[in-house]
Amino acid sequence: MENIGFPFDLMITPRVQHALNDLQRAYKLRARPCCGNLYTNFYFFVAQLASTFARKGDRLDAEEVIIASFFINILRETDYFTEESLRMNYGTRIASIIRDVSEKKYEGKTRLPWREYKQLYLDQLSQVHYRGAQVVALSYALAGICKVIEEFPSKPQDEWSRVFSSTPQDQIWFYMELLQVIMHNNEQLSEEDKLPPSLMAVYCLRLDEFKSVVKRFNT
Repeated sequence: MENIGFPFDLMITPRVQHALNDLQRAYKLRARPCCGNLYTNFYFFVAQLASTFARKGDRLDAEEVIIASFFINILRETDYFTEESLRMNYGTRIASIIRDVSEKKYEGKTRLPWREYKQLYLDQLSQVHYRGAQVVALSYALAGICKVIEEFPSKPQDEWSRVFSSTPQDQIWFYMELLQVIMHNNEQLSEEDKLPPSLMAVYCLRLDEFKSVVKRFNT
């Protein structure tokens, strides 16, 4: 997988390897409907991003954000785990991150409109005031931004509407609002727990690239 300019070095401990095995068993060779890429590859990419911004030298923090990134949507997208079995296998801290940063796209069996569930997600994140969840949430968004930057420059103009149920402007709105939520939440953290400025800087840089790439799909 192309790393799009990030210095990746994913820490593979026995616990992370066990989680990676579960990720592969849960998703098998399923592809994301938006783009055709394997779920496993995308969530591995999210974990690579999150691990880059884990606390340096803190193995537990790195393990938690990596595993939570693997499983960010696993309860919604598969029946491999229940909330209880996930907690039993990986602990309350990881289960809490996943609960707090996973999007809720359905009300009962009814899928909500894109803008509605994204606003609900932003409202949900606004109540999340701890470091691990913010690292995973921002890394998840950054992964989505980077995949568009990587894949869409050469796409035909009608590809956007085929792949996404939202407009480019909708997605720009969401990614900008998410950054505002995370920045506000970051101010509530202790100095020790604040997100590294490099994470915010990378996100803003990639978001500017994203805006340039998607501009031609607005017409």
